[in-house]
Amino acid sequence: MRPTGVGEPAGAAAVAALLLGNSIGAVKKTLGEIAKAFSGPKWKTSDYRDLLCLLFLLTKTMKMKGMIALEQSIKRRMPGNGRLGS
Repeated sequence: MRPTGVGEPAGAAAVAALLLGNSIGAVKKTLGEIAKAFSGPKWKTSDYRDLLCLLFLLTKTMKMKGMIALEQSIKRRMPGNGRLGS
């Protein structure tokens, strides 16, 4: 257990160096990024599970039916008749 008040001067010095050594725009961006770091993950567990299921289906289709069948299957499901950027 550390004594109370030991780490605070170093933290205050770091904050002072951040404020004095950077422009206001850089300080605002830094504080915003720190807030993002503590806000939690962007992706949920279900997102990762869905991605793994998609990858499994893609690799299974490629292995069983081949690359051409996989490409045709993807094109059928794309909006704009398979043209990118539509």
